[in-house]
Amino acid sequence: MQSYSAVAFCEIGNSSIKLCVQQRFLTIEYRRNHRWGSTVVRVLRTLPEPLLLVIASVAPERSRTLLRLLARQLPRCSVCWANELLPPNNPLLPYPKVHGIGIDRLLALLGARRELAPPLIALDCGTAVTVNALDATGECRGGAILPGISLQLRALARGTAALPRLEFALPQHPIGSTTAEAMRSGVYAAVLGGILELLRRYRESLQAATLPVAITGGTAHLLYPELSARWDGTVVLRPHLVLEGLQWLWESTPGHVQMQHVQPVEVHQ
Repeated sequence: MQSYSAVAFCEIGNSSIKLCVQQRFLTIEYRRNHRWGSTVVRVLRTLPEPLLLVIASVAPERSRTLLRLLARQLPRCSVCWANELLPPNNPLLPYPKVHGIGIDRLLALLGARRELAPPLIALDCGTAVTVNALDATGECRGGAILPGISLQLRALARGTAALPRLEFALPQHPIGSTTAEAMRSGVYAAVLGGILELLRRYRESLQAATLPVAITGGTAHLLYPELSARWDGTVVLRPHLVLEGLQWLWESTPGHVQMQHVQPVEVHQ
C-alpha cells in the first residue's frame, strides 16, 4: 500500500478554493486572486512528497484547471475525490433516499455531526445558500437551496434597467433611504427570513424538540449574529465546516478503501 508523507484537503467551490494543510486553513477567492491555481501549488510545495490531495469539488472547470497545474508542477502528487468515498449507503452518512446532492452539502453535514447531536442542520451561506438536514438516526434527508446574498444582488442588477451592481454590506436600517440601501436590506431580509422559515418547517417535519444549526460559508459571519438571536436552538459558526467534514471522512475511511480511490495526478491531464 502506498504511503504518503503528507495529506492535504481541498474544497473547490464556486467563489473560492479552500485548503487545509497541516491543520492550517487557507481561503483563496477567485475574484481577488486570478492566479489562484499558482497560489495553491505554491502552498502545496511546502509539504513533503509524496503528497496526497483529497478533493471535494462543485466546480468542474476549476477542478480541471487545478489538476492540469498539479500535473505539470507537482507530478508526484496523487488525488482522491471525496464523492467516491461517500456513496449513498455509506455507514458514516447514509443518504439512500436523496438524489443528486452536492458533495459540499454532505460534507457540511459531516462536519456538523462532529460537534452536534442529530437531528441537526448544516447551513452553508455562499453563492447559494443550502439548508441541509440530518435526522435523529443520522441519515441525510436532503434540504433546500436558495440564492445567496451576492447572487441576489447580481440578479437584481442584471434583470433590471436601473438597479446598480454593488457589494453587500450589512444594512444599517431595515428601511433603506437610497436604492443601494434598499437592495441590501431586501436581500438580507430575504436570505435571513428564508433560512428561519425553513428551519421552522424542518423542525416540524423532523418532529424535533430542538434543532441545532452549524453555519458556514462566505456570508455566514454576517448572518450568524441575528440568526443565533432569533433561532431558539443552538447555532454554531464554523467557517471551515466542509473541510472539517472532508478531513473526518478521510480519517474514518478504512485504509484499503482509501487506496482504491487514489490516483496519480497525471491520470487527470
